[in-house]
Amino acid sequence: MKVKQTWFRTDVTFLPNLKTPLLGSETISVEFLKSENGKKSIAWIYEQTNRQDNTQPLAVTDQPKFYGSAVLHVNEDATELKGQYWQNRSWSRGLNAAGLIAMKRAAK
Repeated sequence: MKVKQTWFRTDVTFLPNLKTPLLGSETISVEFLKSENGKKSIAWIYEQTNRQDNTQPLAVTDQPKFYGSAVLHVNEDATELKGQYWQNRSWSRGLNAAGLIAMKRAAK
């Protein structure tokens, strides 16, 4: 995952790898939240595109494109994002995906 921030926009992108069908993702919206007790979170909505070709066909339950969202909580030293995600992947089959996600900042 890569987070890029400018003065006017924040983009969160999942980076493709050979272990998943992910071709790319595009940020629709990112909002930074701070609760009354000071905890920080990120609300993120994205569109994901999956790879489709003869060498790596999608699973029967997968889709070439879908939307997802996540609410990720930032730990105190801002080195980890952790929270829940939801997707409308294969919603027409009643197979919406949801789960937990945790990401740590890569060492430079």
